[in-house]
Amino acid sequence: MAVGELLAERMPFVPNRSESTVLLARAVSGGAAGAAMFKARRRSVLVGALVGAAAAVGASYGAYYLRKKAARYFNVSDRMVALVEDGLALSAGLIAVAMTKPEKHIATHEHE
Repeated sequence: MAVGELLAERMPFVPNRSESTVLLARAVSGGAAGAAMFKARRRSVLVGALVGAAAAVGASYGAYYLRKKAARYFNVSDRMVALVEDGLALSAGLIAVAMTKPEKHIATHEHE
């Protein structure tokens, strides 16, 4: 999904990330990712979906405004900041996936 977004974001016909249809798609995508992560950790899938959806929408707005501000502050193109943003997002995603390995339960053997 991340690679698809990286490519789609560069297309001139793709709408702004803050438009309602894009936000809905991000919320659904984030919800699915959150549900999968929570399920892998044996947690509530519903809570995971809600957390993932909220994080996706919040991150969309946050990243948009930070990106614009960073481009102005560092006097670089929006595309340059977008590449850094994509790298950070990919790194965060890889860390999140690494953290979703199911918890190992240690079997205890009681001696009589």
